Amino acid sequence: MSQAKRVQVPREFLMPEAAMSTSPGPITVPPGAGHSFYFGGLGVERKIDGCLTDQLFAVVHHPLAARALGCPLHSPAGLENSFREVAVSWENRERFAEINQKYSLEMQFDSVPELCRRSV
Repeated sequence: MSQAKRVQVPREFLMPEAAMSTSPGPITVPPGAGHSFYFGGLGVERKIDGCLTDQLFAVVHHPLAARALGCPLHSPAGLENSFREVAVSWENRERFAEINQKYSLEMQFDSVPELCRRSV
């Protein structure tokens, strides 16, 4: 993570979709809708925030670059907020660890280089 370059985080990515209509009925997400941010080979495309589903679930799409590391499907409501926090703390490994603890996420930072070598 120390090699990460400084990135500009779009303001829209950091804001929940609370301003969107919360009228009863189905939620539709047109193609290309939502806000995106890319952490190197991992994309984060927010489609539906938990605030629109009474915190029942959230939908976040993760496009991955070839050979990028990612975890299995996960979409509990509230987890989408972790990506907002990570986006503004990307270069701060200590803060990243705090965010992981806050959202009960596990990551062994020191294992990433070896996992990357194995994926080649």
